[in-house]
Amino acid sequence: TIELPTYGPVNPAEWLKVDWSQYLRTAMIDGRDVNYLDYGDASKPTVVLVHGLAGCWQNWLANVIGLSERFRVVALDLPGFGGSELPADPISIPGYANCIAGLLDHLEVASAFVIGNSMGGMTSIQLALDHPSRVERLVLVSPAGWSTNSVPPAVGQAAGLAGLIFGRV
Repeated sequence: TIELPTYGPVNPAEWLKVDWSQYLRTAMIDGRDVNYLDYGDASKPTVVLVHGLAGCWQNWLANVIGLSERFRVVALDLPGFGGSELPADPISIPGYANCIAGLLDHLEVASAFVIGNSMGGMTSIQLALDHPSRVERLVLVSPAGWSTNSVPPAVGQAAGLAGLIFGRV
């Protein structure tokens, strides 16, 4: 038999062993309950994970433990998703961005690293545009609403505000 080198974590299902319920919290933001996960050492820099359309905080389960080695990990259910109530105002990307800013206020976090996937990427860009001092660094994972062939002005502006450099991999 041929033995292949190990790729990735030795036990990729480590997250299955965690009782996540002990890390779930609820914050009252704009008069509505917002469900979020708060995992790791609060003295470390904070990373906020923002899910996409039809998602929830659990979309990030495979990432939380690894990220917690360097960060306090906060993963929320955007309003109307998962365990969070619908927003009082009409659903909008700026409204979602304001919710994240409100969650940072609730957590007493001045600025955070923000990772957004799909619609969460659009929301994270909006957060950087509307609340630039709250975004330490911005990571977009397959963000909805734009192509890697052309970066819209708003994305470039958000990148500049957050001190980012875009490039193709």
